[in-house]
Amino acid sequence: MFARTAQGATGDRPGLEFRIMPTRPALLSLLLSSALTVAATAAGVQAPQWPANVTVFEAQVAKVEVPKGSQSINFQLPQLRMYDAKGQRVLNVTGYSGAFPRILASVLEGQGEPQAFARLAAELDRVRTSEHKPLGQLPKADFTIVEYWAEWCAPCHAQARDMAAVLGEHPKSRVNLLHVDADLNRIHPERVEVEVLDGKDLDPALLKKLRDPNLSDAEKSKLLHDAAEAAAKKKQGQG
Repeated sequence: MFARTAQGATGDRPGLEFRIMPTRPALLSLLLSSALTVAATAAGVQAPQWPANVTVFEAQVAKVEVPKGSQSINFQLPQLRMYDAKGQRVLNVTGYSGAFPRILASVLEGQGEPQAFARLAAELDRVRTSEHKPLGQLPKADFTIVEYWAEWCAPCHAQARDMAAVLGEHPKSRVNLLHVDADLNRIHPERVEVEVLDGKDLDPALLKKLRDPNLSDAEKSKLLHDAAEAAAKKKQGQG
């Protein structure tokens, strides 16, 4: 079950979330069957003008992860992850705040801290083209940004405008931008893989945190994402 709800995000502006409720085995059949709660709208908002140093690719989310036995998990929008030329993640942002332009500029200027365990290849495995095909080889770039958004998400549009402005101020940085539609209520359910993370691969302390009612939805979303990447790293090491 997916619903759109408004909730406080990192910074000074609200975030908008999908609430995933995997209460039945046939998770995919629920993707389009739930009623929507519209918390905000971005109707009539024009797409930003991207500078010449940015190559934009339109894509759709193709995989979501939930922990085994979870009754609910939130997919907060916007989400943005940025990778350097080596495919290492240098920025991970959930929610939108007024500090975003400054943070993005600092990474473009070389102040990001690469995380070798968080790889671009794993991120690309979660998305597909609008025709539900693999993205294929991306052009060489200094940075690759993967931005998860939805048409109705006003903070997503605000973040995109800020991003276009900051990238325009750094014309020497070649950037691939994956503009990933994460509106799961619009995507055909057979095109979305729901991966249930085996609890055996997760730290018991982490599972306890996910069940903590005092933990914010944004914090749970970040914990789940980090756990998925750790599990992928472990799997690659065994391959």
